[in-house]
Amino acid sequence: MNNNNQTDRETLLPIVPNLANLQMQHQLIKDTLYPMLAGNPVAHLDFPCYLNIGDLLIDAGISQFILDHKIECLGRYCALETRFFQRDRFPVETTLLLQGGGNFGDLYPLHNNFRKLVLEQYPENNIIFLPQSVHYRNDNHFYSDAEAFNRHAKLLICARDQVSYDYLAQRITTDKLCLLPDMALCIVDILAKRKPGIEKKLIFRRRDIEVSQEALRGENLIGSFDWEDIITEKEKKQMRRYASLLRKSKWRLIRNIVIYKHRMLRDQLIQRAVQHFLKYNAVDTDRLHGLILAQLLNRSVIMRDNSYNKLSNYVETWL
Repeated sequence: MNNNNQTDRETLLPIVPNLANLQMQHQLIKDTLYPMLAGNPVAHLDFPCYLNIGDLLIDAGISQFILDHKIECLGRYCALETRFFQRDRFPVETTLLLQGGGNFGDLYPLHNNFRKLVLEQYPENNIIFLPQSVHYRNDNHFYSDAEAFNRHAKLLICARDQVSYDYLAQRITTDKLCLLPDMALCIVDILAKRKPGIEKKLIFRRRDIEVSQEALRGENLIGSFDWEDIITEKEKKQMRRYASLLRKSKWRLIRNIVIYKHRMLRDQLIQRAVQHFLKYNAVDTDRLHGLILAQLLNRSVIMRDNSYNKLSNYVETWL
C-alpha cells in the first residue's frame, strides 16, 4: 500500500470504539494465557522503568491479569537490573513473563539483550514473551535472534499483530508462536465508566525514534500532545532516580522500596492520562497506546502510522 493511499484512509475513516470487541479481545488473552499459568508462580520481567505511559498501561494490564487470576508473582525486574536478576534464581516451575510492547527487534537493544539473557539463564523454565510488535532494521539481527529463540524448549512468543507473526514465522517454529492483542486490554473493565468529552479532538504525535518521515515532512508538531506533556519535571527526576537505583544498588531493601514507588508513579500517570483523554471526544494519534487508550475510553480515533506501520498492522488485525 503506498503512503498516499494510506494517509487518505487514515484521515477519512475514524475508528469507532466498540466495547464488545475490546472485551472479546480481553477474553482471548485470558483463554490463551491462563491455562498455561494456572497453579504455578510467575515472575514479571522487563517492566518499564521509563516514562512511556503506553508501556506503563501494558505494565498495569499485566499486573491486573496476575491479580484477576490470583497468580503468585515472585518478583518484578526491569532490563536495567541484571545484577540482581543474575544473582536471584526462580524455581523451575516458575513461568517467566516478559513485558509486551513494541521493543522486540533491533531498535531497542537493551530489551532485546535482556530477553536473550533470560533465555540463557533459564533454559528449563516456561518463558512467555507477552504480545509484541516486531521490527528489525537488519534482517541478519533477526536471523541471529531466531536461532536463540528456537533453541529454548519452553518458549512462547506472542505477536501483537499478524504482520509481526508472519515475520517471526519465517525463522521461528510456529509451535513457539501465537497471536494476541495488547495486554493493556486487561484493564478494559476498570476503564468501563466513561464520560462524554467536549466536541474537540486531541492531536497526539510522538516525538521519538519511531516518528514517521511523513509526519516530520507533512506536519508541524508544535502544539501537538505527547505523553511527556503531562509528566512533571519532578516525576521525570523520580523515574531517572528509580532507574539509577535499580541499575546500581546492592541493597534489596532499597530495591523493594523502588519497585513499590514505581508502581505508585505508574498508576498516578495512567490516571492523569485518562483524565486528559476524557476532555476530548476524539483522538488523532500516531501512538498505538493513544489509539488503545482512546478506544478503552470510548473515544473515536483517527489513526496515523509510526515509522514502521505499527498502528495499521494492529488495527487490521484486531479492529
